[in-house]
Amino acid sequence: MTLSATPEGSAFDSSRNNDAAATPLRILVIDDDRFTRVLLREMFLGVGATHVREAGDGHQALRLMDNEPWMPELILCDLQMPGMDGIEFLRELAARRFTGDLCLFSGTPRPVLEAAQRLAGAHLLRVIGILEKPVSEAALMQVLSKARHAGAEEPTEPSAPHPASKELTADELREGIANDRIELMFQPKVAVRGRRMAGAECLARFRHPTRGLLGPASFVPLAEQHHLIDALTVDVLRQAAQHLSSWYDSERDFKLSVNVSMLNLHALDLPETFERIVRKAGMQPSDFMLEITESALPSDYVVGLDILLRLRLKGFQLSLDDFGTGFSTMRSLSQMPFCELKLDQQFVQGAVNDAKAMTILESSVQLGHALNLNLVAEGVETPSEWALVEHLGCDEVQGYHVARPMPAAALRSWVHRWERSDVL
Repeated sequence: MTLSATPEGSAFDSSRNNDAAATPLRILVIDDDRFTRVLLREMFLGVGATHVREAGDGHQALRLMDNEPWMPELILCDLQMPGMDGIEFLRELAARRFTGDLCLFSGTPRPVLEAAQRLAGAHLLRVIGILEKPVSEAALMQVLSKARHAGAEEPTEPSAPHPASKELTADELREGIANDRIELMFQPKVAVRGRRMAGAECLARFRHPTRGLLGPASFVPLAEQHHLIDALTVDVLRQAAQHLSSWYDSERDFKLSVNVSMLNLHALDLPETFERIVRKAGMQPSDFMLEITESALPSDYVVGLDILLRLRLKGFQLSLDDFGTGFSTMRSLSQMPFCELKLDQQFVQGAVNDAKAMTILESSVQLGHALNLNLVAEGVETPSEWALVEHLGCDEVQGYHVARPMPAAALRSWVHRWERSDVL
């Protein structure tokens, strides 16, 4: 396709008939510089993209997303733009529960890009690349390969609904929990040595009667705000125990990981409640890893420590999740009874090409080894990332290079395929 003169800031669809290498990804390029937008669009078309649109700033991009039945699966967003800059745009994407991939680019120093990536992660947005201007075709290919990889695994969960759809209400969530609308997806964790399946993380989804399967960003904050988080966590643990019981095989030994909110750590009888749930399903507390997010450790230190200690005494394993992203790291490790450390994906993914991320990752691994903790590298998406965390001495790997989250019915067949595969 040749370049065509178009009005400044226009947004349009571009198509090109391509061979089997073409990607059907819907891509949106946002930059206030028309030349840069057109150049990036042509680069995408040149490597097989078939649906590319462009916008001159965040306001125009949001109008495009809100007013047309077209939702991008990959957004390239400049940080420095008049009107609505890239940081403001990230905030708006988070409010709309955007579930696609993001790539941030800018002519600003790389530390600014890295900080913007961390901010996007805090907004629960998925950033698959940060690029410095001028952007090369090779860099775009790397971004596309990650986006393709994220969609190539099977089996996977259904597509998320339009992020601008009406938000879930507390009454809908309350009714959904009571009527079994919470469903679990499972993302495997694999041991680095021997490549055996070591466990799986239980990831909650909400089955809406008209909007399909909703991700946790749509309902977990709502549950915490409206005092529904206890009911939600209990339901997730109950389902996890039932699934594990149905899969039980004396030849297999793996744990299911269940996320626990800081707000769950307030009732002193929580350990008894959790123990009763798993034993009712015929399982043992030691079959479960409870993941506590580092930045969400209990504000009531005494009660939180009381509960965590008694959970450990009953046999539950405790994991410190998203290590390195919170503000209470050393206190968490020195005073709470954790047995596992999950290294945050932003450091795992950034360490291959970024010296600062590598330093943080290496230090975290050394600290984990010194404290005799099981080390899990989250967000491993490429063979080079696997090789790196293996070299550093991580014990387990979780991420799209292993598998995307999958329904319960698919997990057993995935295990058999994985054990027969040659994946590094």
